[in-house]
Amino acid sequence: MSCLVVDLGGTHLRCGIVSNDGNHISQERTRLDGGPATRGKTFWDDIVSRIAAFVTDHAAESRSHDPIVVAFPGPVHDDRAVGQAPTLVGSAIVPDIVAEIRAITGREVMMLNDVSAAAWYFE
Repeated sequence: MSCLVVDLGGTHLRCGIVSNDGNHISQERTRLDGGPATRGKTFWDDIVSRIAAFVTDHAAESRSHDPIVVAFPGPVHDDRAVGQAPTLVGSAIVPDIVAEIRAITGREVMMLNDVSAAAWYFE
């Protein structure tokens, strides 16, 4: 089993595939345009589209039931609910991007705080 991993940061979106033994199978990094004050709804649409494109472009490197795990730069509740994302969009409302990614990719999607994700990685 592999896992599709996403690291959403204020400057870059990183997507990758990690095998069960922790090896990186594939990865790519995309610079994000603008900053917290200039990003709106189209920012989230772009993030979801880029993640879906990565999944499609790397379909041969993963199985259709491999999950997507998103590391998010802010508080995350119940594996999906985001209260705020000031480093991404300032005080703007954050849509349910877990549901949007799930709907467009057909995969299970989980989200956790990026610091927690780093701790899991280095454990």
